[in-house]
Amino acid sequence: MKKKFYLAFTLAEVLITLGIIGVVAAMTLPALIQKHRNQVVETRLAKIYSVMNQAILRSEVDNGPKEYWDFSSENFFEKYFAPYLVKIADHTELQDLGFNYKGVIFADGSMLVWKTDAGTDADGNKILIGSSGNKGMNSDYYFFPDAKNYSTEVMNDRKYIGSYYFAFRFAPREGMNYHTGKGFEPYKHCHDCNSEEYLKSGNRYSCNENNATPLYCTALIQNNGWKIPKDYPFKIR
Repeated sequence: MKKKFYLAFTLAEVLITLGIIGVVAAMTLPALIQKHRNQVVETRLAKIYSVMNQAILRSEVDNGPKEYWDFSSENFFEKYFAPYLVKIADHTELQDLGFNYKGVIFADGSMLVWKTDAGTDADGNKILIGSSGNKGMNSDYYFFPDAKNYSTEVMNDRKYIGSYYFAFRFAPREGMNYHTGKGFEPYKHCHDCNSEEYLKSGNRYSCNENNATPLYCTALIQNNGWKIPKDYPFKIR
């Protein structure tokens, strides 16, 4: 009779193996999760840029050139954008976010917030877009790739720009800063500033950790082909 021998792992060997697997997983899983999160944000940034500019073209057919739209209207988005976004992105909810802001939640879970009130001047009169006191009414837009990241605290603290949400502008009229003639664009100093070095310079809006208001982070990502640079200064949320 031939004896049969069976090979098996001891309990100690199994535990050691599981421990090694756990260590490797602990080291690699966060990086994989962050990589996936970055990819989602990249895709949604490129998508909102495309969707909004397509909506502008559609809206111009019905409402005339964008330079002559009524930026002082409190229902600006509802008139000039919402009807045309339905055809493209199937937005699911418009909501009032309180003082100065409104927002729309898209079907993919992203959120766009815009400024509806430019405030008032020293005499208590409402400031209109294009005036010397332009403060972004219906031209400043903030995009949350994940609507769950929105809160009043986050919205009111600019240190979250570039990680929780990203700045855009729609200001095609003369007197509305650098955007004259342009559509929905990342917030940046000029349209021919393509170097990352410029965007990460000492400007108070540049995309680096030393700035309290890093508005140029969206433009930095756009200049990199809508890909988050390897040396990006913030952790994407």
